[in-house]
Order: sequence, then structure tokens, then C-alpha cells
Amino acid sequence: MRKQRLMKELRQVAGDKGVELRLSRQGKHEVWLFGAELLVIPRHNEIDEYTAMAIERARIDRQAIAARGGHFRSCSLCSRA
Repeated sequence: MRKQRLMKELRQVAGDKGVELRLSRQGKHEVWLFGAELLVIPRHNEIDEYTAMAIERARIDRQAIAARGGHFRSCSLCSRA
């Protein structure tokens, strides 16, 4: 999947949900803030389909965990919210 396509889809989802998608920092990977969530995206122009699906799935999984009230107090995913 082209990185441009993935970013376009993420921007569209962010707009639909009314959250901000902005670049936080860069290195070997880019760290984007999707509302209060962190998304780590490789800096390659071409991103493997499985990696792109994992980025989207991780975002959905964190939302589901937060909706349930988290699973553990010590969990780094739950304590970020």
C-alpha cells in the first residue's frame, strides 16, 4: 500500500471522528497523534499491506480497550488515556 493512500485514509477517519491527526516526531518511523492516540508509521513510500492493516487494527483495538474501561491499571495502553 502506498503511504499516501494510508495517510489519506487516516486523515479521512480523523475528520469523520472530529479528531486531529498531526505529526509528533520523526526518525526511522513517524509518530503521529490521532487525537490522544499514538500511531507509529514507517517512513517508506511503500508500506506492506500487513503493516498497514496492523496500524489500523491497533488503533481499533486501543479504542475497544478504552471503551471497556481498560483491562489492567498497569497497562501502558490504558494508562495513556
